[in-house]
Amino acid sequence: MKIFEYRPFLGTFGLGFERFDQNEVVEVANLPKNVEFPYNNTHKQWFLSNFVEICDYKPQKEFDLAILNPDVGDGIRKQGKSNFKTNDLEDCLTFLRNNRPEFAIFTLDIGAIPLLNTAEDYTRDAFDQVSKDMLITELQKIGYDAYLVALDEASYGISTHKSIALYIATPKNFNMKFPQGLFNQYGLGKFNRYRTIADAIGDLGHLGEWVPYKNKPQNVYQRNLRRGLEKTTWHFPMKKLPSKQIETISKIRQGSGAAKTPSVKQKAGYFRPKWNQICPALDFKFYTVSSKRACIHPLLNRTFTARECMRILGLPDNVSFELNISRPEMAKIIVDSISPTIGMATALALRCI
Repeated sequence: MKIFEYRPFLGTFGLGFERFDQNEVVEVANLPKNVEFPYNNTHKQWFLSNFVEICDYKPQKEFDLAILNPDVGDGIRKQGKSNFKTNDLEDCLTFLRNNRPEFAIFTLDIGAIPLLNTAEDYTRDAFDQVSKDMLITELQKIGYDAYLVALDEASYGISTHKSIALYIATPKNFNMKFPQGLFNQYGLGKFNRYRTIADAIGDLGHLGEWVPYKNKPQNVYQRNLRRGLEKTTWHFPMKKLPSKQIETISKIRQGSGAAKTPSVKQKAGYFRPKWNQICPALDFKFYTVSSKRACIHPLLNRTFTARECMRILGLPDNVSFELNISRPEMAKIIVDSISPTIGMATALALRCI
């Protein structure tokens, strides 16, 4: 299957499709300069950075699947829930109307679902779920069968809870069946219990920019993320903590937080997750302890490193960044990216394997 991607962040969702040899991303639109290197470092071919208006974009290559990541939330909030005609979502729909690929996928934060519940009348998606979802309605008007898949990455073996909404457009009567996640809180054994922080980062060694692993992969999760590498990058904290903060977090036990803040000016909340449990949801300030409920390392008195966060989110070790990227920008790109595991599950659902 030939794939077109729009605003792909790290492109790790599309990378899941490329794990099956017959699939390939052939064209990318709105690829920011700051992700050109990490995006291309993991894909089959190299793409140059570009910014385009997607509604006016004319693809240079034929493609079967469009993976679209519109900026939905901000656009709807600015225009009002009942009017989304001028935001990025409508531009993506215009692109679909003009190009009509066989399949299309909108990858959105799950918080966008209530914002899209704006249709004037009830409709049914292809799973026969009833709602007033505007995107389902618009995809049906174009001529697709439309599915809404809401999932938690943790149930697919990722070491943190991250909620995602996939709006999937298929040809009529395609009868899509999305693979069910097999991991849960209790499980029937170690193979389908939630992956833990230890499962994700237990093999990482000394801190540094290009450092060898501490030992051989301890599990399938680590082996899949290494993909044959012998060293890893970006395994160092993205922000140096003041001594007062280090002193404060050193008193916090696993599974608990501290009510007191290190200073009056810096209001902070701390949370030290347990080493042998799944990580709570990470936000784009994972690299600092200045936000509420900021996660700190279960065993060490520091924040998670960039590599540890990428590992916890199921992003492969060959994802790297140029050193001059700003830390807030990099953190947001990491947290907004979807694990290749979810891309692989979606590829199975669309039978492009």
